[in-house]
Amino acid sequence: MGSDYCISHDPKMTAIKAQAVKKGGKLSGKKKLKEIAESLGNWYRVRTAKQASEVAELCVNLLLTARLDASTAMAVHNHLNTIIKAREQTDLEKRIDQLEVRERERWGR
Repeated sequence: MGSDYCISHDPKMTAIKAQAVKKGGKLSGKKKLKEIAESLGNWYRVRTAKQASEVAELCVNLLLTARLDASTAMAVHNHLNTIIKAREQTDLEKRIDQLEVRERERWGR
């Protein structure tokens, strides 16, 4: 599904990165987000913590190179945090459920 490389080092992204660098700060935040999403193809559907981390890394790099404005980067960051926390919550709930099942089996309840 994903790549073994982060977006900044993925050989498949070389042309896309070069085009983004060439355009610099000429696009609005909304258009930049659309461009980022399109450059990621189907991968931009963030489903795992690793994917969230990779998108966060991309946004930080774009922010530091002035290709993404701070307010857009913060919006992306907030949404990524929501995804990560929801995943953590779901994982904790699954673990608790598994422990409760084991406990019931152990004590025959």
